[in-house]
Amino acid sequence: MFDWFILQPASVAALSEFMLSLVLTLYIFRIRNRSFDTQLFLCFVSASTFYYLVAFLFHSSEDFTQQGEVRYWLHGIILAIFQLSILPFVYYFRFNPFQRESIIVFLSALIIVAISMYYHYLEVPFTYLIYQLITAWATIVFIRKAIVAQARTAGSATSLSLPPASLKFSINAFFGVLREPANRDSKAFLAFAWWQVLVFIIWINVNLMVLGFIPRQVWNVLHNTLILVSIVWLVTIYINYAWEPTTFVVKLVGLSLCSILLLLGVMGFLLHPGASENAGYILSTLSILIIVSTLVIVLIFPLFFKKNLLQPLDQVLNGVQQVNAGNLDVKVPVEVNDEIGQLAAHFNVMTTSLRRYSEEMENLVSERTAELLQSIENLKKTQAQLIQAEKMASLGELTAGIAHEIQNPLNFVNNFSEVSTEMLEELEKEQISGNEQEVSSLVAEIKQNLEKVIYHGKRADAIVKGMLLHSRSSAGKKEPTDINALADEYLRLSYHGFRAKDKSFNVVLQTCFDPVIKTINIIPQDIARVMLNLFTNAFFAVAERARNASDSYEPAVIVTTIRRDDTIEIHIRDNGDGIPQKILDKIFQPFFTTKPTGEGTGLGLSLSYDIIKAHGGEITVETREGDFAEFIMKLPV
Repeated sequence: MFDWFILQPASVAALSEFMLSLVLTLYIFRIRNRSFDTQLFLCFVSASTFYYLVAFLFHSSEDFTQQGEVRYWLHGIILAIFQLSILPFVYYFRFNPFQRESIIVFLSALIIVAISMYYHYLEVPFTYLIYQLITAWATIVFIRKAIVAQARTAGSATSLSLPPASLKFSINAFFGVLREPANRDSKAFLAFAWWQVLVFIIWINVNLMVLGFIPRQVWNVLHNTLILVSIVWLVTIYINYAWEPTTFVVKLVGLSLCSILLLLGVMGFLLHPGASENAGYILSTLSILIIVSTLVIVLIFPLFFKKNLLQPLDQVLNGVQQVNAGNLDVKVPVEVNDEIGQLAAHFNVMTTSLRRYSEEMENLVSERTAELLQSIENLKKTQAQLIQAEKMASLGELTAGIAHEIQNPLNFVNNFSEVSTEMLEELEKEQISGNEQEVSSLVAEIKQNLEKVIYHGKRADAIVKGMLLHSRSSAGKKEPTDINALADEYLRLSYHGFRAKDKSFNVVLQTCFDPVIKTINIIPQDIARVMLNLFTNAFFAVAERARNASDSYEPAVIVTTIRRDDTIEIHIRDNGDGIPQKILDKIFQPFFTTKPTGEGTGLGLSLSYDIIKAHGGEITVETREGDFAEFIMKLPV
């Protein structure tokens, strides 16, 4: 029944090729959730596995051209399917920028191969030339796709297809990909292109043998060796560029299997003794070695590697993950005395050092925290003192303004009182002399003076009552306040307070109050304090510029109130030197000041910012260096 089955060196090589393809096919079958690329690769590898099985049976026949006509045709048909299966893989692997071309090429190749099979039946070696052309075209397509992938990364491709280009451009693009592939896709396409170059060389060897340029025995050795090398290369490309992750065991087992089957597959040609009586025994032994080697490598190697290599590595990896999670007490068992054992031992030393450093750092952090808390406590005390100093400075400026405001009506009261006293003495004299007309005139003048005394006394009384009202503790309670009157009052108070320190200071005060604005709910003492700070800063800015400016410079401070929907805006603008842009972001920071030492604490604007924020508003600044500065307070209605 099996009298046709006679082992030859070519059949031993074909068995190695079949076992390699079979193991690769079974491995891909085991992958769950295979990507579309892997599905394509699986179809191609399955076709190649079936072909190498048929090739093994084909080469095991003593006379396949006469006694094995069915096997001969089966071999030819499977070879045709195998060669045509490369085209869908070439076009659709990763992406297909040549949709219409791929359909036309596949249908054309199918028709041409079908026609060539008729000539194959007539024993005209036309088919092998077609397969060589298909391989050449596959190489070109892979190169073009590598160029497209490169162009996509560079951003020069506007679509998935290659833009029209000259031959010079194509050659330059090819050498660009060849020199430095830009991404994983271009590297994969380039690797498959080189693999197809090797397949193209295999078909050159086949056609040279068919044409009689190479003896069949030499061809057999070269042909099967190149096929085994091409399969090993294909396995390497897949492991490197598959979307699915691969393990170290897969790479080690795969490369070991490829190397051993490559050696055993070629050994049949090296050890075949021609017509020796031991020829069948040697080839049978090699065939059994191929099968046994495959089973040992595929079944025993993974168990060995997992036990002696991956398990210690997993323990180290688990330790790394626990350390990353914050567990520094982990310890990896050292079970082997090789590089992995040394890695585990060094890992344990590292965790011990980390624990020690962690304890030292915790102690150091505790010490530094205690010092920091003490520093914060000291800083709070200093801050409280500075705030108190700022309050006292504001109080001093306010007191000076109040004193000046009260001094004016008191001066009138004193002056009119003195005049009235003199007029009373004169009245007494005129009354004694009996001059009734002069007496009546003096009485009228004294009455006018007393009215003026009463008026200015009431004015002083109003100022005092207003100050008492503003100084009264409200525990942060908001109350309806006329913001226009408040701004006008504190503008005058701060101006007089500034003049109390510098009698030569003069400034133009301009106000533009929006009459639409009525009373709003605020804490008047707090908002008054903000205004006092901003007015004082404005006066300081224009005074500084006036010291250095020409006589034509006229200091001016403009106060404007505006009603905008649900907010009230208070603009305080001065024509001083403005605020430099480099410090604009710092002006609301505590303790930051541009005033000379002793002129300010750096808390005025910071406290003003906090007060406005507490009222639900905001304070901003607009400035142009050397021209003006304008602070804008926005308060909700």
